[in-house]
Amino acid sequence: MLRGERVRIFDARLSHEQRSAAPGAVVGVGDAIDVALAGGVLHAQRLQRHGGKKLSAPEFAAETGIKPGSVFEYGLPPEK
Repeated sequence: MLRGERVRIFDARLSHEQRSAAPGAVVGVGDAIDVALAGGVLHAQRLQRHGGKKLSAPEFAAETGIKPGSVFEYGLPPEK
């Protein structure tokens, strides 16, 4: 989830590089959105907001304003 909204991640790869950021923290935005994990970094190349279309990482970043330091939360949004 990002800011309480469910996000799906597609076309991602995992690297085992270590970053000094908490799991879920965005550590880079470019051709991919890089998210710190407990054991590495997830490089997400396409993402989709709930009810939206799949976007490339740069398009998703422009639409959502995501940047290094943003944080993906774990869990599901509360039901409405």
